[in-house]
Order: sequence, then structure tokens, then C-alpha cells
Amino acid sequence: MLCHVGYMFNGYPVVTPTPYWREGDAVYWHGSSASRALRASQDSTCA
Repeated sequence: MLCHVGYMFNGYPVVTPTPYWREGDAVYWHGSSASRALRASQDSTCA
């Protein structure tokens, strides 16, 4: 399954097509620890 993850990076919007999956109520997406999306998500308030 494919989703599009959107985030701000250096003040610019970025959208990355990304594989994802669900386990129960949790949603996970694939990414590397060096990914801009994962680094940007560390600065956001996600619940």
C-alpha cells in the first residue's frame, strides 16, 4: 500500500510517496533513520 507523506522541510512543503501498513489502531510507514520526513516528524506534535 502506498501513501503520500507531507511535511515542511527548511520552510518548503515536501510530499514523499511511501509504503505504509496498519497493525490494529496504529499506522506505520517505511523510512530510513536518515529520512528527511522522519527527522521533520521529530519536531512535530503527533499523537
